[in-house]
Amino acid sequence: MLTAVLLIAPDPATAPLADALRSGLPANVQTGSSARDLLPLLRREDFGLILFDENTAAADPASAEALYRAAGTVPVLEMNFAICNADRVLREVRAALQRRRENEEKARTAAATTLGNELNGSLTGLLLESQLALRNAGPELSRSLHHLIELAAEMREKLRD
Repeated sequence: MLTAVLLIAPDPATAPLADALRSGLPANVQTGSSARDLLPLLRREDFGLILFDENTAAADPASAEALYRAAGTVPVLEMNFAICNADRVLREVRAALQRRRENEEKARTAAATTLGNELNGSLTGLLLESQLALRNAGPELSRSLHHLIELAAEMREKLRD
């Protein structure tokens, strides 16, 4: 799966670093030299990671702050490209993308577990209420309530799997 990476760095550093990322990752790398200029792009597109030169961030703190706010849940990896070689940047980017994938998977699992527990609780209540109603039901409702109990039990079994 192709991940979109936004690289914000001064022009001389951008091209070789972007090329290294493209060759070392399955990534669509978009570049720019100014956080302020890239804010509209960040709002329009979905990025897996923002790679931000820390000297560029320090030179314009207001734009850097705006970028962090606009990034939302997208991880921002701030590095000093003047002292980091492409191999180190690539390792850091891979690690950041892996952490993001793991965090997203954990969040999906937690959401599915929570939803399953809530649905299971509701189904248990439906089963109990249906069984109580069946005790007092006449023959005309008895068949419908039996069917309702079977359906609820079947749904609960599917949730357990």
